[in-house]
Amino acid sequence: MDQGVFKKSDGWVGLGCCELAIALECRQACKQNALFSCISRNESLYCCDRAEHHACQNACKRILMSKKTEMEIVDGLIEGCKTQPLPQDPLWQCFLESSQSVHPGVTAHPPPSTGLDGAKLHCCSKANTSTCRELCTKLYSMSWGNTQSWQEFDRFCEYNPVEVSMLTCLADVREPCQLGCRNLTYCTNFNNRPTELFRSCNAQSDQGAMNDMKLWEKGSIKMPFINIPVLDIKKCQPEMWKAVACSLQIKPCHSKSRGSIICKSDCVEILKKCGDQNKFPEDHTAESICELLSPTDDLENCIPLDTYLRPSTLGNIVEEVTHPCNPNPCPANELCEVNRKGCPSGDPCLPYSCVQGHGTSFNIDCNVCSCFAGNLVCSPRLCLSEHSSEDDRRTFTGLPCNCADQFVPVCGQNGRTYPSACIARCVGLQDHQFEFGSCISKDPCNPNPCQKNQRCIPRPQVCLTTFDKFGCSQYECVPRQLACDQARDPVCDTDHVEHGNLCTLYQRGKSLSYKGPCQPFCRASEPICGHNGETYSSVCAAYSDRVAVDYHGPCQAVGVLSEYNSATECAAVKCPLLSATGCKPIIPPGSPTTPQHHIPRASCVCGSPSAWHALVTHRALQVQPDTSSRCSLQTPQCIPRPQVCLTTFDKFGCSQYECVPRQLACDQARDPVCDTDHVEHGNLCTLYQRGKSLSYKGPCQPFCRASEPICGHNGETYSSVCAAYSDRVAVDYHGPCQAVGVLSEYNSATECAAVKCPLLSATGCKPIIPPGACCPLCAGMLRVLYDKEKLDTIAKVTNKKPITVLDILQKIRMHVSVPQCDVFGYLSIESEIVILIIPVDHHPKALQIEACNKEAEKIESLINSDSPTLASHVPLSALIISQVQISSSLPSAAIGAGPPCHSFLLLLSLGLALHLLWTQAKLPLNSGVEVSGCFAEQPASKEFNKEVLKAHNEYRKQHGVPPLTLCKKLNREAQQYSEALASTRILKHSPESSRGQCGENLAWASYDQTGKEVADRWYSEIKNYNFQQPGFTSGTGHFTAMVWKNTKKMGVGKASASDGSSFVVARYFPAGNVVNQGFFEENVLPPKK
Repeated sequence: MDQGVFKKSDGWVGLGCCELAIALECRQACKQNALFSCISRNESLYCCDRAEHHACQNACKRILMSKKTEMEIVDGLIEGCKTQPLPQDPLWQCFLESSQSVHPGVTAHPPPSTGLDGAKLHCCSKANTSTCRELCTKLYSMSWGNTQSWQEFDRFCEYNPVEVSMLTCLADVREPCQLGCRNLTYCTNFNNRPTELFRSCNAQSDQGAMNDMKLWEKGSIKMPFINIPVLDIKKCQPEMWKAVACSLQIKPCHSKSRGSIICKSDCVEILKKCGDQNKFPEDHTAESICELLSPTDDLENCIPLDTYLRPSTLGNIVEEVTHPCNPNPCPANELCEVNRKGCPSGDPCLPYSCVQGHGTSFNIDCNVCSCFAGNLVCSPRLCLSEHSSEDDRRTFTGLPCNCADQFVPVCGQNGRTYPSACIARCVGLQDHQFEFGSCISKDPCNPNPCQKNQRCIPRPQVCLTTFDKFGCSQYECVPRQLACDQARDPVCDTDHVEHGNLCTLYQRGKSLSYKGPCQPFCRASEPICGHNGETYSSVCAAYSDRVAVDYHGPCQAVGVLSEYNSATECAAVKCPLLSATGCKPIIPPGSPTTPQHHIPRASCVCGSPSAWHALVTHRALQVQPDTSSRCSLQTPQCIPRPQVCLTTFDKFGCSQYECVPRQLACDQARDPVCDTDHVEHGNLCTLYQRGKSLSYKGPCQPFCRASEPICGHNGETYSSVCAAYSDRVAVDYHGPCQAVGVLSEYNSATECAAVKCPLLSATGCKPIIPPGACCPLCAGMLRVLYDKEKLDTIAKVTNKKPITVLDILQKIRMHVSVPQCDVFGYLSIESEIVILIIPVDHHPKALQIEACNKEAEKIESLINSDSPTLASHVPLSALIISQVQISSSLPSAAIGAGPPCHSFLLLLSLGLALHLLWTQAKLPLNSGVEVSGCFAEQPASKEFNKEVLKAHNEYRKQHGVPPLTLCKKLNREAQQYSEALASTRILKHSPESSRGQCGENLAWASYDQTGKEVADRWYSEIKNYNFQQPGFTSGTGHFTAMVWKNTKKMGVGKASASDGSSFVVARYFPAGNVVNQGFFEENVLPPKK
């Protein structure tokens, strides 16, 4: 063991001398050799006189004279002085100074030399100034500079707002943003927030916040570049100071910007109230200091303190979303992963497992583009512009290259099924690089491509790398005599018999049905169409490929691709009901549907029933697997390996099979697969060892034992949900894929009219429709562009195998920390990687949907910022730009019918759980009001917003409180919610306001009300407010929200229905109507006389 390397107890905060550590893990654990050199024994006795308490002075001298090792000295000082080492403490400051040889006889050890820190060096390139770029490079290169370099970096860069990109990147390396915070004993207002992101929610940071408060109580806040004198914070705004200390330590961060600084307005307010302005450094004011520390009030880039001045309102509901890896339960040298595989029956099962650790973007029309490494990469969506002619709009199909809605699927060498040869050619495939029929219907082991002593095992995959360089093999050759290990990774064979793993299944001579345990509902299931346009034999088979189900039945049409395309490609598709109510579902791009087993969804076929029957019959003959062997004559077993390759298949291939020896030697690693007999095997090798056929990957599931086929979002018809999930493909609808779904926003035709979609799994969400899918679902969706050349390079320098869609999804899955959410995806027919983060519960709660949305936003931000958090995982560094779409919340429907429409104004104001509707008819408390009339959106104009703002500020001036400003983000959110109210015709407060994230006033009238009229009605409640007995009352909430002193910003939205009625939403930040003691007295002031 190296001298001076120790593991401190959990009480060690990581401050004081430990601040000399460069690496975060060393700083926290205080392990580095040089750290303890800052305390020399007899030479440092004079430092003991710096201690503030006499008992500590005596203990310090006694310890330095008696203890021999540095570890004993440090522990003795902590115990003797009853304090943790803090850099602001005079005693510890002295030790730090003495370590720099300020006093004679004291020698400082040089900083440690270490290997290259590639992740942090990656961040140095994001620096905006040459000084910080050079310092950063010096600190994280082979020799980590010296103490002076680190201090210069702290002084000039660590708090420099110009360097926010570099600093956020470094923070991602040290402490990535993670969902959820709990079990804090000091910063208790940060607990029970399962859908918010934090960098450092742990006991050490909690204690650090408490220690910071104790230091600040002495009258000064010491920063690397400035000391801020303050008044007695125990009497002046103590709760706000506590929120500041906790925010700086716990580090809440945004899902998009991942910033962790507090908002400038909060900084200015607290320094004006509690800063000792007479002692401020020369030429500095509260505003100038905050300009250095917190230069922005943009709510997407700063943390508002108001959020953490009160406890979370969620209470016990947080149990709906858990975070098994936050805080990290694993040892320091291991990585925590969410356990999504489950455990063998009867074994103890933990929700986590510990594993060994080891540009500019812009839009062109409807396409998102990125300038990346000198190349311009754009999504290939077909667009209509405002200048498009009527003929263009009439002939527009929304499909790539404006291909016709003909559904004759072809299988590309990259493992992706395309709805037609036209689309395949459009995405760059040559005629020799695709063949007719869906990929999943092909038998890559027929003819057998493997050697005589090997078996061919199918390995379907969709490759992202260039298949000319890396291939995209859809099979694997394994030894005939398999020696399988006992590792459990269940698979289900085609007889619905479960095997311990894939090796065991093949060892027994079975064929794989799907990976994962055999599921009863997939035993005799009907085919389904996955979002990838493939027809799977069951839901289980689609899930085994991590493909979600689009709809039940064979894929039969190309789904929604373009917002401009109104054609009803999915008109014949019957989508399943949404699994959740209340979410705004999405449709993945291009999720198709077809009327034949294992045929990807493409455009619907128009014509007579006889013509349709002839086409189906033709396809059925087309996709029958060839029984001849694809492997060589000496190779007796070919195993299908279906895959969708992302690399160039001319370079790397994209084989859809594998030749394996008849006798496989399997290991015992558990990776369950389910064979076609619904028998589970420990892993794929075991399945083939037993001579079984793979049904799907993963444990055999009872519900997949006799399940019907489903259509996945990838356009494949799977034999069961389990088979689709095994491919990481989500279900679009039940039954074979039969249509190409929604692709373009310009295409208004009902491509999926014949598809019967399942019910939404959750109420209260505004669902999305993935591109090419027919059916909506509640999920977060990412549409990702990738650099194919970079994937080819990665494949070339690693294992020279093609990189597949499944490789990307499995890596992304590691970054989703909430077990209630899982990752699915596919390669769209527009060559985008579509990633879906979907709630896994059958009927997910609103909080779970929100958690999945936050995970999607987090992943999008990491991709777009090229964060090392993702880029360090090959091949995720090839993902260059992402667009996110989430299932936003909708207000719940009211119980019972509302009163008839007539000319009156409905007003709501947030007051805890009170929702009071004021009308001329005096509506009862908490009654929902449904307003008749179709929604015809007329968004609020800038003039209307300014009129509302002007009226607010005129009233606020009468009460002597600062004016409000309009916030773009609040305007946008208020407008979206007003449109939601108009569409549902129910007047009810939003979930955001109910959780205290913002204040909210609502108004409805049967006519087009003016901005001043709305404000006047809200303010008229002043006549009911008693300034002698301040506080919240049910009839004054609108008024108090308007004049609340601490509110700084507002947003306004208005939407109108076709009957002429209008809905107005005003949002306030920070929220008013806070019922804590003294808040109404301080914030609702009487009008000036």
